[in-house]
Amino acid sequence: MAPDDERADALGAERAFELTAPRSPWWASSRLRLSFLLTGLAVALFALLSTRGGLLDLGGGPSRATGAAFASGCPGRDAPEVASTTVGDLAALRDAAARIMPTSVGRVYEQGTITTSNLWTDDSPQRPASAPGSSAPAGYEIRWWALTRDGSEDDVVADVFEFATRRRAREALLRASSARCRAHGESHTALLPSGASALAWVNPDSAEEWDVIFVRGRRLYRVDDVLANYPPRKGPRRRRLKALAVERTVAVLACALPDAGCPAAAVSGPPDLAPLAASPSAQPGSRGPVTRGQVSRYAQAVNIRGYDVPGMTAVTRERATENLGYWREFARCYGERTSTHTFEASQSPIFRYAGRLDAGSVSSTVAVFSNEADADRYLTALASARARSCVVRSYERRLLSRHGQRGLRTGRLVAEPLPAATPASYRGLGPYRGAALRFTTPISYTTRRGRRAQLDSYVEGFVFAYGRAVIGLTAQSEFRPLAEATEQYLLRMLVGRAEAYEGDLLGPVGRRTGLGGQHAVPSSEMG
Repeated sequence: MAPDDERADALGAERAFELTAPRSPWWASSRLRLSFLLTGLAVALFALLSTRGGLLDLGGGPSRATGAAFASGCPGRDAPEVASTTVGDLAALRDAAARIMPTSVGRVYEQGTITTSNLWTDDSPQRPASAPGSSAPAGYEIRWWALTRDGSEDDVVADVFEFATRRRAREALLRASSARCRAHGESHTALLPSGASALAWVNPDSAEEWDVIFVRGRRLYRVDDVLANYPPRKGPRRRRLKALAVERTVAVLACALPDAGCPAAAVSGPPDLAPLAASPSAQPGSRGPVTRGQVSRYAQAVNIRGYDVPGMTAVTRERATENLGYWREFARCYGERTSTHTFEASQSPIFRYAGRLDAGSVSSTVAVFSNEADADRYLTALASARARSCVVRSYERRLLSRHGQRGLRTGRLVAEPLPAATPASYRGLGPYRGAALRFTTPISYTTRRGRRAQLDSYVEGFVFAYGRAVIGLTAQSEFRPLAEATEQYLLRMLVGRAEAYEGDLLGPVGRRTGLGGQHAVPSSEMG
């Protein structure tokens, strides 16, 4: 059969099948089915956008907050959603949130738009679109790192949520004030501002958080303080005192928000946050005389405290001293003490610890020189190679003398510089001025069973200058160095406290105090 004949037979068979096969109803047509499917999909999408985006909402904004983050029965599920606004109108919300934190206290690290769900999730704010006419949720958040009097940095947040109606704002407040669906949550009426709720809970990042939430008109305001993990709050009394101080701090910050309506006397500086001097080197007071009383108070505020080192025991008291921790060897053999102006110094208690495979002690020392130049000169000398060799010779003489009486043999002492990276808590305007050094000594001895054994002894020092003060951290240990995480925490804390109490050392000159003024965030940071 020819190819043309084959194609003709196939076409005839198809026509015969069409004549004999039963006809499908009109609605089973593939084109019609596709049309119905697309229409239904469009309707569903329109309904979804209406629910989430407020297209059918006469109030002008999204209607309800939903999301997988909220379990069934959680107040956050179906909470009223914020209204919609334009990027150009976000400036008013941003300026309202920015009021709470003077630049001398807080450092902005994040800001942007938020939705109602952020009251529970603590998700990061989102950068708004760059086009001025673009739509955005009518919620804005600014986050600061705020220095505390303990030398740590709290995460302080201010939120402004604007709703379509007053009723929705009040409903959101009622839901957000509930302790349900919040780990270890506790809620009660706040003393300030009026009508505010206070909330303590552990947020999704496993950090302790204190909130103050209140409504004024169509706006809901929230201020929260997320505590740093350190210093540890030992004992129920210490934790209770800390909670009271933080709760008052959050209330005072909230009083700086628009329409808070707090009495003027309530807007004094929060006790847990520390205003900073503009710059230690720029203050006339940093060149004037200081009294022993000033140095003593400054040192007590900065030096290591018992609750900074849980698990360690104080074996001495805090006392005035003419040395800087282990740098005393340098002061004795190098003679730098006589080539600088007189300074006053105070050493913290020595805290000791002992475990199965480690033992040692830590302490800190605060020295205040007549001026900043002398402090810099002293720090530079401490970090020099000449100082290291001088200290090595002095230590070797002392170790040989002391260990020889105990039947110990001391190997060669090795001195090595350590990195002196800028701690995260440092917020000075100039470069960080620090030095670090480790001395390692191998020691051999005879055990009770007559075996020879060896261990390494370590002495580590971290010293930094802040203004006219030179502050040192000394760690002595056997078997292995003190944990790096512990050293870095203590150093961050000392740096933070040095900054927090610099104004106290300077006296009235150069101090910045008070909170609650207008401190707008530059528009360029909105990005």
